[in-house]
Amino acid sequence: QINNSYGCQNSYTLNKLLKAELGFQGFVMSDWAAHHAGVSGALAGLDMSMPGDVDYDSGMSYWGTNLTISVLNGTVPQWRVDDMAVRIMAAYYKVGRDRLWTPPNFSSWTRDEYGFKYYYVSEGPYEKVNQFVNVQRNHTSLIPPNWNNTP
Repeated sequence: QINNSYGCQNSYTLNKLLKAELGFQGFVMSDWAAHHAGVSGALAGLDMSMPGDVDYDSGMSYWGTNLTISVLNGTVPQWRVDDMAVRIMAAYYKVGRDRLWTPPNFSSWTRDEYGFKYYYVSEGPYEKVNQFVNVQRNHTSLIPPNWNNTP
């Protein structure tokens, strides 16, 4: 805490000192389970909440749907979410993640180094989804030509 305020929700240190005075152009990410509120964290300058869930493997988040609702009802301005996205994606491109593709880890709540968290998820559905979202170069079709013929 900084002056009785969680570091992820301290607007003075994140917005004024870090981003304005020091000109930090990267994104601010919370420590694991250090994000304690939705709107105040976003307004204070937090850009990414990690691992995202409120509690271990709960599926509930201060952001996600709640951040969308906060933008729609005017609590969090749209420009703030845009700033969060720009800062995160700038870092993504800066380190070359668009060129060095790595398959996603489906859960941050597992200690396994490979594989899927849930037994009912296999490479079959994963591959099917990858085929479906693979946009062809000419952008004329989102569905691969052999979609109906795949097992």
